[in-house]
Amino acid sequence: QEISERWDLFLTSDRPHLVTTPNPEIILAARKDEEYFYILNQADLAIADGFGLVLAGHLGGKKFTRLTGSDITPELLTKAEKEAYPVAVLNWNAGLSSAVEIDNALKLKWPQLNSKVLDIPREVRLTESELKVLENFAPKIVFCTLGAPWQEKLLWRSLPQLKSTRIAIGIGGSFDFITRKAIRAPQFWRQLGLEWLWRL
Repeated sequence: QEISERWDLFLTSDRPHLVTTPNPEIILAARKDEEYFYILNQADLAIADGFGLVLAGHLGGKKFTRLTGSDITPELLTKAEKEAYPVAVLNWNAGLSSAVEIDNALKLKWPQLNSKVLDIPREVRLTESELKVLENFAPKIVFCTLGAPWQEKLLWRSLPQLKSTRIAIGIGGSFDFITRKAIRAPQFWRQLGLEWLWRL
């Protein structure tokens, strides 16, 4: 509920917001990468995506609620369709799902959604032509599937040029569940905090 309210706040604001979904792997990577450490700590919203963070929170006397990118993505897509917000997906061109497959899955599940999916390489900057496409499309929400740390670095560096964007979020392989190229762990496994083991 709190995050849903935050989406409303971000989408009606006058500036872009970076949303991250850190897990233990991301936190450990940031300890060795100063730029990544900085980006994660400057994010407007960080949502615990990883059971290890929940355990670490308990040890540190803090309570974290785990909410994955795979939980967030359908919620934001549904909101975008309902509110007629344009959505862009920056998709890793060597990932499980292609831009065409994601586009087809979006049309099937969110038929009224105004979306554009771009296949891009795993780089930390957008090319001039990619930026031009996004500027012309003017997305309100941008998803990036490059995986960590590329997705956060690319979004951080691109946001100043994406004038229309209000939410930019790195969600790794979440669209692979929407295209059915990957199958999520059963609910029972997720409740036990063993989704990582299912993926492994």
